[in-house]
Amino acid sequence: MAGIPRRYSVGDLEASTSSFNIRSDQFHGRPLATIVREYLDMRKRADLGPASLDDIFSALAQGGYESECKTEAIAKTSLYNSISKNPAFYKLPNKQWGLLEWYPNAKKKTVQSGSAGEEETAPAKSQPLPGPEDFTMNDAPEGLK
Repeated sequence: MAGIPRRYSVGDLEASTSSFNIRSDQFHGRPLATIVREYLDMRKRADLGPASLDDIFSALAQGGYESECKTEAIAKTSLYNSISKNPAFYKLPNKQWGLLEWYPNAKKKTVQSGSAGEEETAPAKSQPLPGPEDFTMNDAPEGLK
């Protein structure tokens, strides 16, 4: 109207929004990791990239996902725990989540244990269990000798 050419055609705008419509039942009754991946893929196709935990949670709720948690805060914590343990998801330094496959040069996750964030190492190789020939009466408790 002002003599300035349009930046985007109507078809471009419709294509970008149609690839990102979330039906009200789209995520209902489906596994959590599957629907988070689907949502992140939708964002990627719409050129939006990674998403915050709040964005993911809101989109899943909009799509009919029902958490079995008592409160929204617990449900968000559960979502965070689920995606942080899944190696398919990658948390960026800006606290947004994407798919690890988007970041081929990203460092792999380390498994952490406890609240101190200590890295968990692989268990040592187990030693064979001792057999009867490995015990003598000297090994027996005093009352059994």
